[in-house]
Amino acid sequence: MMKKLIITFLMLFIAVFIFSTGQGESQEKKPVTVTIVTIAYVGENVLPRPVAVFREKYPYINLKVESYPFAQMFEVIETKMSASATDIDVLYVDVPVVANYTVKGYLEPLDAYFTEEDKNQFIDSALEASTINGKFMAPPINSSSVGLYCNTDIFRENGIEPPSIEPEQRWTWSKVVEVAKRLTIDSDNDGQIDIWGFSIDQFNRFYQMQPFAASLGGKAVSSDGLKVSGYINAEPWVKAAQFYQDLFHIFKVAPLGVSDFQSPELFKAGKVAMLLTGPWHANAFNQVEGLNWIYAPHPYFAEGKPVTPTGSWHIGISKNSQHKKEAAEVVRFLTLEEGNLIYFEVGGNLPANKKVLDYAEKLAKEKGDTIMAICTHEARNTAVPRPLTPGYLELEMMMYQTFEDIRNGAEPKKALDQVAVKIDSALKKYSR
Repeated sequence: MMKKLIITFLMLFIAVFIFSTGQGESQEKKPVTVTIVTIAYVGENVLPRPVAVFREKYPYINLKVESYPFAQMFEVIETKMSASATDIDVLYVDVPVVANYTVKGYLEPLDAYFTEEDKNQFIDSALEASTINGKFMAPPINSSSVGLYCNTDIFRENGIEPPSIEPEQRWTWSKVVEVAKRLTIDSDNDGQIDIWGFSIDQFNRFYQMQPFAASLGGKAVSSDGLKVSGYINAEPWVKAAQFYQDLFHIFKVAPLGVSDFQSPELFKAGKVAMLLTGPWHANAFNQVEGLNWIYAPHPYFAEGKPVTPTGSWHIGISKNSQHKKEAAEVVRFLTLEEGNLIYFEVGGNLPANKKVLDYAEKLAKEKGDTIMAICTHEARNTAVPRPLTPGYLELEMMMYQTFEDIRNGAEPKKALDQVAVKIDSALKKYSR
């Protein structure tokens, strides 16, 4: 009798276990809609393929992609997140605002969803930019880099050998100036420069200007992200700013009077011999008939070290999401798993995931793609993120005008001292 009771009890236990387990799985697999907010280009051209693969892998998670023009996306996120709206689950985060969104409480920390091994899949600069006050907030989905485009016809016509494409043989800034002087040409002797030796694409943007000072060891912001005095007006920044000004006024190899983003057009027209900018212009340059060019590694100061700009889109989970577990599956898929590889194959942007970066490097060597080969090297070895500060937007806006002032002749040390006071004042609100 006792034996029968034990058997009956075991059968009932098993039945209850199977039933409860089935119920748990059923609840776990209950259909859920996860909403992603991103920019229009990504939503319309890049995400469809990885989203389709994700849906096959996670059929119970319905991905809804909301796409907006660049500026509007930030407005939508700001409006909804400040109102604690729950209709955003996954949001695209431009890397400079990771700290800002963290301080405002817009992002859910992701340490519970990403192991240390997971985090180590990202290149150092991207991992650093993803981590605020020791918490992992928004992993990178891709990155960026900058190099030196050289018009090889202009070089050849003037008997000058273009720079090497090998990162170990990159030019110093003094070498760039030496060659730029020879390639700044008034071809008809009318007193007007017809070809400029050198130009910077984003000459007033922190993204492209930071590496000048960083090459000399300069930092922009204190470790807590709340102070720039003593950093952005320290010797490395002053020296870099003086060199920047000298390009226009002493060396006279770079054009004044050029507006934002106009330099690539001058390069396309054969009016600039060397242009410092990123790979995103390569397709446009390739479409110009008769324009022959190479892409060389970013220059550096001989007394310093090579440093390159980096950082692009990161993605995070809304603090107000009602589906954080499912949102985490989306974020992991797009940054760690096959979604990131698909993302690279579709978009072609520099990866921040080391495994996908290895693939991109291998593919670049097979195809003879020197741009991607250089960029993968820079991502691993020379990339430095922009300052980790919640006030990055204020810093960038104020430095924009300071770079303009220095370019137009303002005394570098004085200009940096003045802007440091203004930025410090703007950052105070984040320490409250």
